[in-house]
Amino acid sequence: MTAQHSPDNASEIISRGADILGIHIDRERTALMVRYIALILEWRRRISLTSLTRAVDIAALHFVDALSVFRVLPRGSSANIIDVGTGAGFPGLVLRIADDSLNVTVMDRDARKIVFLKHVVHELGLTGVTFLNVDLDRVTSHPPDSLFDVAISRAFSSDPLVLDSFASLLKSDGRLIRMAGPSSLDKDISLDRFIEVDRWEGILPFVERFRGVIVYRRIS
Repeated sequence: MTAQHSPDNASEIISRGADILGIHIDRERTALMVRYIALILEWRRRISLTSLTRAVDIAALHFVDALSVFRVLPRGSSANIIDVGTGAGFPGLVLRIADDSLNVTVMDRDARKIVFLKHVVHELGLTGVTFLNVDLDRVTSHPPDSLFDVAISRAFSSDPLVLDSFASLLKSDGRLIRMAGPSSLDKDISLDRFIEVDRWEGILPFVERFRGVIVYRRIS
C-alpha cells in the first residue's frame, strides 16, 4: 500500500476503511473477515487465489473494495445475489459476512476455488451461501428456476454481450452491479437489456486505487 498513515493490521484497515466509506462493520464481522484472510494466505500456496502476499494488502484491495458495493446496495435488503466469477469470494462472500440478510450464490468455473469457498463458509460458520461450479455460458443458457434480484460482476468482463447475458439470471426488475477500474469505466458500454440507474466512484481508503460501482436495471 502506498498511502501514508495506513493502519498496520488487517482488522483496522477493514473497520476504518469501511467507516470511511460510510459502512460500519462491527468487531465480530471484522474478526470473521480477518480469519477469512488467514485462510486465503494458507490456501494460496495450493491454488491461485490472489497475487497479494500480505494480510494488510488483501484487506484493503479485496475486502474494503468488496464493501464498496454497499454504496449502491442497501444493507438489510434481503436480496438474492449471484456473484459471477467470484474467484476467492470477492465481493460475494465478503458482502454475506457483512449483511446477514443476504442470500449469496458464489459462482466460478474453477472447482478448486469452490472447494476453498466451501471450506471458508464451514470455518466461519456462515449460512445463506450457495455454490455454483459452472461456466457463465452454461448457466445463462439454462437459468435456474429461482432467478436473482442482483447479479454482481467484479472485473469479470466489460464485453456488452457478456453483460447483457446476465439478464437471463435476473428477475424482471433485477439489477446488475458492475465493479470497474478506470480503464473499464472509460469504455463506452452500451447495453441492450439494461439501463444505468446509479453509480458510485471513489478512491479506496489507504490505497491509490480508483473504484467505480455501476448499477443497471434490467429492461423488461
